[in-house]
Amino acid sequence: MKNEIIKIEYQHNRPDYSSPQGIALFLKGYSTMEMGLVQFKIKKNPDLVRVVEEKVKIIRPYIVLCAIKDIDMDDKQSI
Repeated sequence: MKNEIIKIEYQHNRPDYSSPQGIALFLKGYSTMEMGLVQFKIKKNPDLVRVVEEKVKIIRPYIVLCAIKDIDMDDKQSI
């Protein structure tokens, strides 16, 4: 991938591509520099609370959420 221009388009359901870290992770796999599943440190935080109304259960029986910390999302970042 030396001196190549790669255009990346993504859907709104791929927020991992909306950060330089996510794009770098994608490019590592695309270029076969690093293959396989990425291992992330996951910590439970009892201070995070989710409230889902009972009537929503019919439409969306499952919900997943996470909090990502220590990543600045601004226009000045580069990979």
